[in-house]
Amino acid sequence: MARWSSAPEPGAEALLLDAMGVLPAFYALARAAFVGGTLVKVGGHNLLEPALAGVPVLFGPHTGHIERPAELLAAHGGGGRRVADAEGLAAALAAFASDEEAARAAGAAARRTADGLRGATARVLAVLDAAK
Repeated sequence: MARWSSAPEPGAEALLLDAMGVLPAFYALARAAFVGGTLVKVGGHNLLEPALAGVPVLFGPHTGHIERPAELLAAHGGGGRRVADAEGLAAALAAFASDEEAARAAGAAARRTADGLRGATARVLAVLDAAK
């Protein structure tokens, strides 16, 4: 494994992006994306960024602040998978790494799920206008 902040050498099997602002540019290159802050109660992590890039989204049990997207992604055919721990994460990553077609199909499903959530601002404004 290589770290982005350490000027990684080519050929690393995994790259840990440990710098702010670079992650969205890499999602489309991935076979799957793990949203790490969801394994612990830290919050603030976005499941929709990797989904919009068309990659399967793996996430942990702590999704209280993003529960609706997590539920939709984890639903059958939603393109995401909730994992309970490091072992579950390893198994899910191994499955996507060994089956490119399954990863591609799950990524397409994740993108459809995320696309279905677009337009929230317009919907909120319409509700506010109606309440006047």
